[in-house]
Amino acid sequence: MQDASRNHWSENDLLDRVYGLDPRPQLDTAHLDTCPECRERWQAIELRRSTLLEQPGPPVSDRRLREQRQAIFRAIGRPAPLAWQWKTAPVAATALVAVVFFMNRPSPRQSIAEPPAPAASAQLASASDSQLFAEIAAVLDEQPRATEPLRALFAEELRQ
Repeated sequence: MQDASRNHWSENDLLDRVYGLDPRPQLDTAHLDTCPECRERWQAIELRRSTLLEQPGPPVSDRRLREQRQAIFRAIGRPAPLAWQWKTAPVAATALVAVVFFMNRPSPRQSIAEPPAPAASAQLASASDSQLFAEIAAVLDEQPRATEPLRALFAEELRQ
């Protein structure tokens, strides 16, 4: 097994540290002190950041600020690009329920001749439901890594 202090930090790991994100679990923060290569890259990033923070930005005209403000107000008034998908979700779910309901109804000939097999239709409905819930959970679980510290804060509050 490889020693954790020998894992070099990637550029993304160093940038995560600049933005205050916790390092990945397999990375050792002491590695930046002991590894000359990683320490040099970290110091270069810190130097570049401090240089950028010290330099005054270019002057911004009032016209440019007004245009930015107007663009923000226009964007607030518009729905998000994927918002229509969430608005159509109840319609799609209702349509799915209706299709499953009508597919499982016996035909008039079938109701006279033989009763439907309830176990088969219940198994089909439960398989469809569990598959649907699994797909929804997979979509909802895709979150940026930056939300992990926030989730940890809420998890701590729930434990107390």
